[in-house]
Amino acid sequence: MNAQDQKKMGYLVIEKHTFVANKHLKPSESEIEAEKGKLRQFVEKEINSENPEDFINSMPKSELEHNTNDIKCLYVLDIYANFYESTASCDYTKPSNIFRYRQINRQTLDANEVIRNVKKNKYKIGQKFKNRELFISNDFEIIENRNKTKNIEGFHCFQVNLRRKTINNSHLPVYDFEMYVTEEIKLNYNPVWNYKDILEKYYPLEIIKKSREAIMTEITTWKIKSIDLKNE
Repeated sequence: MNAQDQKKMGYLVIEKHTFVANKHLKPSESEIEAEKGKLRQFVEKEINSENPEDFINSMPKSELEHNTNDIKCLYVLDIYANFYESTASCDYTKPSNIFRYRQINRQTLDANEVIRNVKKNKYKIGQKFKNRELFISNDFEIIENRNKTKNIEGFHCFQVNLRRKTINNSHLPVYDFEMYVTEEIKLNYNPVWNYKDILEKYYPLEIIKKSREAIMTEITTWKIKSIDLKNE
């Protein structure tokens, strides 16, 4: 699929912002050690690991643990008749002549990674991704609040809260989602939120992921910066 051969139907740009909240509630050294102890016990019991410290140290670190500052990323979704093109860049992304993006079939949602050499203006297909149907309601209770509304880029939006149903690891922070969604956009793909049971009902234009507890922790927001669907 070549974007040059098809008319562009529209686009949207989403900004992701990850930052630390409630810094005044930073735990003491003794509290940090206590939490590490709980995690160590969980790994020994549930994971049955002989070396819990090695397992804990191998766990993926968050963006902020890697970069220490507030992190911002931009997601751009270009919309064509038969496919989407999705690109992403972050504050810490280093300039390069190699540009990667995903091209997603609008019907099947299967995707190809496209690798473009900007300097040579050459393209090649990288990894292929089969569509996986994800359902947020498997893990979260979906609560509509149509009385809480806001206008986002000209679209009428109302609040939808996603509250986690079960908490298996009580020693870890529990994250819920607060969203503002619209029923005026009918797209089956979102570059930051691809859950079928949400997108079949409405389209999220603002998402906040935050801890249920009042602790020092990461908060992540995804907000529409610009959108144009006039030809869609």
